[in-house]
Amino acid sequence: MALLVHQFEEYGIPGGFPSIFNIAVSNEKTVPDRYPLNANQVMINNVFMAYPFYILAILFPGAIWYGLIQVGQGMVQLVNHGFYNNYKLKSWYNPGEASVLFLHWPLGIYYIYVVITNHLTTTPDLIIGFIGAWASVFILWLGPVRLLRNKHAKYPFTPRQMTGYAKK
Repeated sequence: MALLVHQFEEYGIPGGFPSIFNIAVSNEKTVPDRYPLNANQVMINNVFMAYPFYILAILFPGAIWYGLIQVGQGMVQLVNHGFYNNYKLKSWYNPGEASVLFLHWPLGIYYIYVVITNHLTTTPDLIIGFIGAWASVFILWLGPVRLLRNKHAKYPFTPRQMTGYAKK
């Protein structure tokens, strides 16, 4: 559910994440409504990659190492949403940050607390979880953005998707 809230915060209310990423973070000036993020690429990332990534942790609750990757990936977003985007925007908030701070982090801390205090995890689980959390950022998010970026994409964001909270 944290993922759904996170996506809604980025693309719904307050929205504006496409312009933040494309204009403020990536410095795109010519076609910011479709490069480097475009609507098709975001749909592929968020639906066909992220949902299965999160659902697998639900289907295999005994795979603690995988659960650690999943909650860690949500927590790792603090680097982007809590620091980097705010630095680029000269702001204290950007869409996606509230869900990272108030959902991903508390849920992640609680999950880690439960699996450690109930002796459900091993040192290799923790190591794999930590490394996997960082690797998942590249596999689920940054890699697809790099692979699917296209200045001539036929899937621009709508003007409403480009606005919202966004500062230009």
